[in-house]
Amino acid sequence: MKKFSVFFMVVMAAVMSFSFSSCLDDDEAIAYYLDGEWRGTIYSMDDQRYDVTMYFDQYQNYYATSGTGYEVDRGWWGRNSRMAFNWYVKNGNIYIEYADRTRVIVDYDRLPRSAARGERFWGYFVDWNTDETLAEFDLTKVD
Repeated sequence: MKKFSVFFMVVMAAVMSFSFSSCLDDDEAIAYYLDGEWRGTIYSMDDQRYDVTMYFDQYQNYYATSGTGYEVDRGWWGRNSRMAFNWYVKNGNIYIEYADRTRVIVDYDRLPRSAARGERFWGYFVDWNTDETLAEFDLTKVD
């Protein structure tokens, strides 16, 4: 009986330590995983293809669900375009507002599952106001 009591106390101590440890909620985890440099391709609905690099900079707080960033597109015209944006995560959705006031919701088929280099992230950019699909994207984390 004494062994059972000691075992029970050890198990309870372990359970209590887990219950008091802090962990990221879903929005915080998504924001944390997005932080960094992503490269890949955007395919617009009008059959244009863009090689793209997207930089997501999470605000300094580890638990922040938002940040700033910019996108660099290399299109068929051979020149780069750079567009700054602000972003945030709310209820599992990623919202991006570009400096030119274009606003999109990221509808993802696969969300990054870690902050590791080589993670993949793909889905669609959807117009914030009309729900119209604007483009597909396929990105890989490089830093």
